[in-house]
Amino acid sequence: MRAIGLKELQGAIDRILDDLVAKGIESIPIERGYYWNVLDDKFVMDSVPADLGVGDLNSDLDDVRSSLESEDAPPALLLVGLASLLAYVGERAGDPLYHGQAN
Repeated sequence: MRAIGLKELQGAIDRILDDLVAKGIESIPIERGYYWNVLDDKFVMDSVPADLGVGDLNSDLDDVRSSLESEDAPPALLLVGLASLLAYVGERAGDPLYHGQAN
């Protein structure tokens, strides 16, 4: 069974974000705030997900920000909201038509 090395993941994220900042991309406007969210266990591949919901990047960003300020929030749970934010940043910053439009 493979495992996800957290130090390796940390290094990859740091490298990617450092590269974007070096290219002058310091923020990505949230132009499309809503996204499809699989509410079932998205890691069970025995059947097609039956329960879809709508996620909100603005809410995810607010949750991450407030959780970072709170000492009660379990830090690992921040990864769930952060995953959607990182996916959006990756799709927007990785789009060749988008370059130069970030703030």
